[in-house]
Amino acid sequence: MQRRRILGFSAVAVFAFLVGGGMAAAQGQAPDASVGMQKQVNLSPQEQLAQSDAFLTRMDGARQSVRRQLETARAQRDVVKTLCLNDKMNQIDVAIRSLASGARRSTRPPSARTPTSRATSSRS
Repeated sequence: MQRRRILGFSAVAVFAFLVGGGMAAAQGQAPDASVGMQKQVNLSPQEQLAQSDAFLTRMDGARQSVRRQLETARAQRDVVKTLCLNDKMNQIDVAIRSLASGARRSTRPPSARTPTSRATSSRS
């Protein structure tokens, strides 16, 4: 009985060592995590607007692709896929609205920008 425990523990330890060593070796390679939207620092307002328009076009294409997949999942009555794709649609919509509103704000001339005003109350 004691011998089985030791043998089982040894097998688990060897397995953990092999799996851990494989993960350590895999981590040595740096994955390419770029998605083609590298940040350029010094852009003129016209270049910023052009770049944001290009990003919006790509994001809109992604939204249309996800929408088609969502319609297919709904037709197939695949609840899990529908929920996942619905969540992805919401994320894309938020990103598009954020980029669109940020692009509009940053391309306006400083004279057209109005600071947010707070309601002030006068105490008498």
